[in-house]
Amino acid sequence: MEAGDLTDAVHRHRFFHSEDGKPYLDFVVQMLLDIAHGMEHVHSQSIIHGDLNPNNILLKFDSSNTSNLRGKVAGE
Repeated sequence: MEAGDLTDAVHRHRFFHSEDGKPYLDFVVQMLLDIAHGMEHVHSQSIIHGDLNPNNILLKFDSSNTSNLRGKVAGE
């Protein structure tokens, strides 16, 4: 199931503790790993993305990890 993109999630403060305003560290680390793995795959196919930005990181619900979300690199 789709959960929007990273830009929308950041603007809605979905990944920040409400008490102290700090981001959930497990989410940040998982998202960085997901993006790195996605870019590694893209580059292994001899493709250069050329426009990596938060609008191009799509979020999907995934109960198999601690943040319950996965980041997917989108392209044209």
